Amino acid sequence: MSPRLIPDPPALAPPGVHQSDYIARLNRAANRFDVHPYQPGKYTQLELDSEDPIASGRDLKIGPPSQVPDWHPLLHKWGLQVMAAAGFVNSTAYSAPGQFYLPLGRLAKITDDQPIHPVLREDMWHNLLPDEYKLMEPALRLASAILDDPETLHFFAGLTIPTRQMPCRMIPHIGICPVFNVSDPLSAAGLRNTYNRLVDMRNSMRWCLQPQEMMMQRFGAFGVTQAMVDDDDNTIEGARGPATRCSVCHVSRGYTDALRMYLGSHPSKIGLGRFINDTQFLAEIPLQDTIIIDEESAIIRSTLLMADTIVHEFTHAVNAAYFDYTAVMSPVAGSTPQVWEPYFAGDRANEVGHVVSSFVFRGNPQAITQFSIPQTQLSHNQQQHIGTLGMFWTNKWDRWRRDDGGIGGLGASRIIDDIDFSTPGLYYPVPQAHTQKLFSTRLWQDEIHRFGLNALRFPILDKWAAEWTPPMYEQGNWGTGSFNVGPAPSSP
Repeated sequence: MSPRLIPDPPALAPPGVHQSDYIARLNRAANRFDVHPYQPGKYTQLELDSEDPIASGRDLKIGPPSQVPDWHPLLHKWGLQVMAAAGFVNSTAYSAPGQFYLPLGRLAKITDDQPIHPVLREDMWHNLLPDEYKLMEPALRLASAILDDPETLHFFAGLTIPTRQMPCRMIPHIGICPVFNVSDPLSAAGLRNTYNRLVDMRNSMRWCLQPQEMMMQRFGAFGVTQAMVDDDDNTIEGARGPATRCSVCHVSRGYTDALRMYLGSHPSKIGLGRFINDTQFLAEIPLQDTIIIDEESAIIRSTLLMADTIVHEFTHAVNAAYFDYTAVMSPVAGSTPQVWEPYFAGDRANEVGHVVSSFVFRGNPQAITQFSIPQTQLSHNQQQHIGTLGMFWTNKWDRWRRDDGGIGGLGASRIIDDIDFSTPGLYYPVPQAHTQKLFSTRLWQDEIHRFGLNALRFPILDKWAAEWTPPMYEQGNWGTGSFNVGPAPSSP
């Protein structure tokens, strides 16, 4: 049995045998899915939700949930019913009275400070709708608890050392590439100095919530950090002078839209429960193969995704305020900086937002979704804010990144080597119980003080991993429905 009480997955059908000829059943010990020949009409999910609450004996469809193409690799490999029965979609964990708890960081608890970090308080946010800040409180509490954690402060201590003190690599097609790492252990005074450095970001940034449609049309992202400019369109200097900059961090309102949908108070969108379950209808999943998606589980996923976006963009802003790009200028770059951010040790790309997410959670949390006509792109974007069908993370965030020669403008990442297509990436599902633990008394009153950020990090479920290689390559083609799934190797 896998960690976090996740049962072992079913065996995959051998080559030449169609997955639809078999079904999976959770054994009576609830620690393994067994595979049996398909017997039509014996069970349906909806019937057995009431007849067999522990899922044992239920016939579960393996493989793509419908004939519609473009299923996520994890759903293509295991199927929606199996993923749900294993605990990757719904959970009631930590929902009993006294078990739910809004995050409280280790330093905030020790110092009796406010639970929301100074850089995230209401006066830092612009373009808010009435009551919107209150809606964001759970996500802000989680982001705050991450930012004031001693381990995270060691990360930021390494990121904000004077740029000229960073070790560098010379990459021929880029130039000088500075490298940073987590700092050596800090004293109490060192932690406080780093914390104060982050608090000082109140003078070097601001937050702005923006409509989801505008974020996608203008930036193609749910969060983006831009240089702050004055009335004459000149960049405002950051904490370390002319070669640093202040920032405006834009965050998509899609996250608060999801909360209003959950509360039934959105003026134009349907309720969250209907939205997430309609996804199955639009993906043409046969009624007998659908599952019931719990809206409480979905909104907790959305809260985690928003908190991650906030921490991600804040890290870009910290880098902008403290990284002196002129310190590493090289002739290769000409008059334009060859890099705007340092590289974290061992990475191919320099994108500190993804780096901090991987440092905190072990991987970047991402939504499992399904897009098919007649859905609109806006509807799919809303799914991505929610995690309609669960969440996943990859074993290496920058594995498939390509170098664009720096043409992406301010903040564009540069890639130090060619992509290795010989080894597929691994996609890991996130147990829903683990996501809900991030809002529990167990984590914030016990485990965080004993295990630090390891209590937050996603479990590595090698048996449940799915392999993926980008489109147009032999090992997989997510986006066309043609996808080759094989046994997942051990994680590196």
